[in-house]
Amino acid sequence: MKPCLFGCYASRCRIVAFLTCIVFSLTVSAQEPTLGIQRQWANSILIEVSRLPSLRAAESELAATGFFTQAAGRPLYNPEVSADYEDKPGREFGVSINQTLDMSGKRTTRAKAAQSSLVAAEYQLSSIRNNAFSNALYALNQYALARQSADLFRQQVTLLEQLLEVAEDRLAAGDLGALDAEFVRLSLSEALYEAARANSELRIAQGLVEAEAGITGVIPMPEFTLIPPPIGNALEQIVEDVPVVQAAQYQYITARDTVDVANAYRKADPTVGLGSGKDGDDTVVAFSLSIPLYVRNRYSAEVNASREEALAAELRYINTRRVKLAELIAASDSFRQLDNEWLQWQNITAQRLDQSRDLLTRLWESGDITTADYVFGLQQQVQATRAGVEFQQDVFRAWVAWLEASGQTEQWLESISQQTTAQ
Repeated sequence: MKPCLFGCYASRCRIVAFLTCIVFSLTVSAQEPTLGIQRQWANSILIEVSRLPSLRAAESELAATGFFTQAAGRPLYNPEVSADYEDKPGREFGVSINQTLDMSGKRTTRAKAAQSSLVAAEYQLSSIRNNAFSNALYALNQYALARQSADLFRQQVTLLEQLLEVAEDRLAAGDLGALDAEFVRLSLSEALYEAARANSELRIAQGLVEAEAGITGVIPMPEFTLIPPPIGNALEQIVEDVPVVQAAQYQYITARDTVDVANAYRKADPTVGLGSGKDGDDTVVAFSLSIPLYVRNRYSAEVNASREEALAAELRYINTRRVKLAELIAASDSFRQLDNEWLQWQNITAQRLDQSRDLLTRLWESGDITTADYVFGLQQQVQATRAGVEFQQDVFRAWVAWLEASGQTEQWLESISQQTTAQ
């Protein structure tokens, strides 16, 4: 080994140590986090997402539906007071009160339909909240990937800068060709571009977090022990509890109740009146009764229309359940497959990354491979490490897809925020 090689040995050791840091620094966040970090992370999401204007608007819409439900249960007709007076020699005047009676049960059917509509609106709000929390987790997951990618490429730049320093020292000592040094310089130029692009993607990801989760200071995402979702017949039971399915079910019930409302409005309600007055010297007590005659319009078209709407709502419910069950099956299978393959990757590839990295360094130091091959190998190491980062994020994304499909995103976050023992 030439003298320069001994003089550059410390620099090469720094390269080896730094390359080792690339893998291990990216897995710091993957170590078992403290329980407090998990709770802080979940609480931050629950609080900030709940403050989003879109969710507050949906809550106001639900409150409005609640008031409409109250209105539907109130009496349909108010009493009417009338007075008559005639200024003539035998003065006549009278006062009467009239009340239309809800003999057809319009109030009852309206209240029933409104209550079903309120339940449907509550489940619809649950579905909106579930989607909002899912979108927040997707954004946070994307940010975590962008953050680690930016760190990785920044470390790659530092590594190549150190390698270029060693290459220039060896070039000056005549131990390395000019072409090899130029190759390192070009690789550094490419790494600088990749780092700049990664930083840009990180800023975009941060903006997505601010938009979807309302979070400006992003808390690093901890790692969780994710329990594989159920399969088979268990999904048939879960699909019934999905908010969007329950909302569709109660929308159908509301439409069915609306048929009863339409039928009730086909029946005429009588109006009765009781009055008293003076006709000259005589005191008069009067009773009146009036009944609308539905002769020219029997309101049958409204009933037929409500029946068709009920049929359409039933079919939408059936289709929503069918689609959601397919999504549950796909999400469950996807997560299970990715999770199993991720475990295999950890058991096989992660260990080989360390071994191949040490092998590359030894071969380059001994001169058995060229600098170009060494730099290419380092780049492959970086790509493999980034693939591992993306793989881990894909697993979590599949988990969020399961939570979203099953309508359990908010419940999962609440269970994290309320846990008392480590997962």
